[in-house]
Amino acid sequence: MQTYSSYHPDLPSLLQRLQSLQIELQDISDEVDHINDRINYDPSKIEEIDSRLSAGYKLLKKHGVKTTNELLEIKQQLERKLHAVLNVGEQIELKEKETEKLFAEAEQRAAKISEGRKKQIKPLEEK
Repeated sequence: MQTYSSYHPDLPSLLQRLQSLQIELQDISDEVDHINDRINYDPSKIEEIDSRLSAGYKLLKKHGVKTTNELLEIKQQLERKLHAVLNVGEQIELKEKETEKLFAEAEQRAAKISEGRKKQIKPLEEK
């Protein structure tokens, strides 16, 4: 453009702006190169991340959800179900104790009812 700058009065200012832009772009390029030099490229870490992403996408598809939060909710539900299954023995013990307690209570009430009936037998026989 320098060769044509004499043909139009606005071209020298445009040329100067373009040169400023060239300097700025070169500076930006140098900074990007500097940043790039400080980045550690670890192929095993990238493979691990890629594997986790792939597993995540498969789980999203498997469970028919669209977000990670929905997937986390499903995980929590499954953990609760697993916890319930693993603690089924404790739940059985609690229910057995509760059943024994209710049975003893029922026997006491039955004994009171039976005693009340026995008390009413003589008056009914006399009538």
